[in-house]
Amino acid sequence: MALLAVILTGFLGIRSGVDGVKEIGRNRLPSVIALQAIREAQLGLKSSNFEVGLWENDTDAKDQFEAIAKDKQLYWKTIDGAWNDYQSIPKAAEELALWDVLVKEWAAWKKIDLEILGLINDLASNKEASKQKALFQRYFMLGGEQRKSYLAAEKSDTTGKAGGLRL
Repeated sequence: MALLAVILTGFLGIRSGVDGVKEIGRNRLPSVIALQAIREAQLGLKSSNFEVGLWENDTDAKDQFEAIAKDKQLYWKTIDGAWNDYQSIPKAAEELALWDVLVKEWAAWKKIDLEILGLINDLASNKEASKQKALFQRYFMLGGEQRKSYLAAEKSDTTGKAGGLRL
């Protein structure tokens, strides 16, 4: 009888361990990887925005602006893939609440960043100093607007908190 109790306890313990490993491998680790990819790409987008300012007074910077725009498009492609991956993973109630906050913060930030991307494309096709000055005035205004939403997302650190819940 005691041997049967030991065997049953061992079986249940192993099964519980296997279920835990499955949870880590199928839900927790993929969600942490997706959130990290979103965060890394967001930092890349922010860095690209700063890079644009280096070429403010150069009307022959078409190649640089095109490269920056291409990089930003790749970052958005990475984000979209990671975003979809993360959305498809089951979440606990607390994590879902954090995700809902991130979705709202992200929408404001993304809208402005896509406007900046359009502006960078305009800069790439520009050859006139006066037009470039006007485009950069708009660029700096958008940067100020985006900074608010970026700082809100940084302050709440939703991607970090959601990832922390997964660990």
